[in-house]
Amino acid sequence: MTADARPAFGVPSPWTAQRYTKDSRVETPVPGGTALAYVALPAATGGDGTLRYGFGPALPAGLSYTAPAGGDTHGGTLAGTPTRVAAARDYTLTATDADGDQATLSFRLSVADPSAFRFVRTVAAQQYLTGVRVSLALPAATGGDGDVTYALRGPSTLLSLPAGLSFAAETRVIAGTPTAPKAKTTYTLTAADNRAGPPGTGAGIGLPVVLEVVADTIPTFGSRTVTWPASTVQTALSVTLPAAAGGNGPLTYTLGPVGADGRPALPAGLSYTAPTQTTGGGTISGTPTAGLPSTTYTLTVTDGDANVSSADADTLDFPISVTDAVPTFGAQTQAVNGRQRAPPTGTDKCPRPGAPTGADRWGWELPRRPCAAPLDLAVDKSVFMYRTCNYN
Repeated sequence: MTADARPAFGVPSPWTAQRYTKDSRVETPVPGGTALAYVALPAATGGDGTLRYGFGPALPAGLSYTAPAGGDTHGGTLAGTPTRVAAARDYTLTATDADGDQATLSFRLSVADPSAFRFVRTVAAQQYLTGVRVSLALPAATGGDGDVTYALRGPSTLLSLPAGLSFAAETRVIAGTPTAPKAKTTYTLTAADNRAGPPGTGAGIGLPVVLEVVADTIPTFGSRTVTWPASTVQTALSVTLPAAAGGNGPLTYTLGPVGADGRPALPAGLSYTAPTQTTGGGTISGTPTAGLPSTTYTLTVTDGDANVSSADADTLDFPISVTDAVPTFGAQTQAVNGRQRAPPTGTDKCPRPGAPTGADRWGWELPRRPCAAPLDLAVDKSVFMYRTCNYN
């Protein structure tokens, strides 16, 4: 009596996963030759009599299984051009001998859309400062077949990130504290799925990442000052404030103190306009309508880098004052008891009664006030441009 022989596949099960691409023909590469338009599955050996092969479940659209014919040394072929994306699924090849003994070989098969494996986000060029910690999370790729792995490549085979920075492939994060300046350099974040080669070899898809490290410089006004002109109520003026030098990125200027509305608390009629170009630190202009005793204002400059500490800024203090307008009586004279006498100026005081003034003593007629009092400009300037004097 002959012992029962059982068929067996000579390769491990599960077998190599099959990953195909939508709209691309299934092929087997032939070194130095033309690719075969199919993938041959492993054949089983042993068993009693002729082996019959079966395959299931149904393949994705566009693919088919063909059982081996007499003389074939494989267990059948997969062929065709997949027309739809298919998620990874388990398939089984079965070999059955003449007396019903079976051997099975399982493997996973999937169909991916190559256009779906891509980076949908870009990374803006990054400029970092020495001594300032950074953390940059790079975007993940979408799509792909199976697990996606990442690597960061430099312009050459060496990564050579700026000193103080490192890259974690698992999280796609560049982090650390740059310790030295480095010129603008383009790196490449690579993503490789199961169809591509090992990560970092240039296979798969890539995303450019531009990094630059510069020294942190502080903006400064240096020895610049503000010379405030002699200003009088109802007289238009325009003063350009000095620009700062240095700093990283665009400079921003603010003027204080500020009022309840958040704007610089300048005398009524004046306003501050921040610069729109790199020249000058802004302009104070307008026509003041109220006086202001000498008051200190502060122009502050900050730069556009990531260092937002108060140490990465500079201030410039300067005084602003506006003088009330002095009423002028001009050259007009008043006839007093038949004699001509020029009116007093704004700084004159009325002579005290009995004071030696030649033959005359005089005082204010409108508004009436004690002769010994000085001229009150705050009251009189808007009422009378000159006063009529009479003798008393």
